[in-house]
Amino acid sequence: MTPNKEDYLKCIYEIGTEVEKISNKEIASRMQVSPPAVTEMIKRMVSEGLLVKDKTHGYLLTDLGSQLVSDLYRKHRLIEVFLLKNLGYTTEEVHEEAEVLEHTVSEHFIDRLDHMLGNPKTCPHGGTIPRKVKGLSKPTKTVLVKRLSLVCIFCKESMTPMNC
Repeated sequence: MTPNKEDYLKCIYEIGTEVEKISNKEIASRMQVSPPAVTEMIKRMVSEGLLVKDKTHGYLLTDLGSQLVSDLYRKHRLIEVFLLKNLGYTTEEVHEEAEVLEHTVSEHFIDRLDHMLGNPKTCPHGGTIPRKVKGLSKPTKTVLVKRLSLVCIFCKESMTPMNC
């Protein structure tokens, strides 16, 4: 998965927590890219089973897309905790650095980081850190994730951009 695709997934998830219908125009605006670039990426993500197009809601994450977003939030928030506790970053500095690092670290690294940090439950900004479920395989069937009632597949809590 490319960093660009991961950013699109997070953007689509975040838009979905704020508005009823996710449009190409809204994605382009938030990602600061052209509408044709959004159309091309959306086509790829639909073909890969990460999104589905819905007449009422625009684009919806599939269960696989939702799981990947949860994984990204886990990486991002654990990196924020590490930067704050171990490298002397301030709460104002950690987000931007974590945005870069979340795309470059492996799942193995994140698992070790989680263990080293004592399995923290929240990030420096108060967001819940999604837990990794042992033995969880990547889902293959497409399931629509309902807007405004997302539930984290790891901690079973309601999800918003700052909470899972």
